[in-house]
Amino acid sequence: MTYESKKALDEFLETIKNTDKTLLDPDKTIDEQGHVDGYQHVFHLLKSSIQFYLFNDPLRPRLMLLADEDHKLIGDNVDA
Repeated sequence: MTYESKKALDEFLETIKNTDKTLLDPDKTIDEQGHVDGYQHVFHLLKSSIQFYLFNDPLRPRLMLLADEDHKLIGDNVDA
C-alpha cells in the first residue's frame, strides 16, 4: 500500500536533494563563499517553510513570527 503522504514526502526530499544543482552549476560563476551562502539560503528557506506549513495548524490558527532578530526573511533590513 502506498500512501500519498509518503509519495509527497519523497518528492519533497528529491527536490531538496537537487537544490544544489543551481549552486554547483559549472556555467555559473560562483566562488566558494557563494556556495556556502547558497546552502545557507536553502536551509534558511527550508526552516521558514517547515515552521509555517508544517507546524501551523489551520484548525487552530495562531499568529507566528516569520522573522525576528535572529531569523530574517529575504529583503529584511538586517539592522532592524
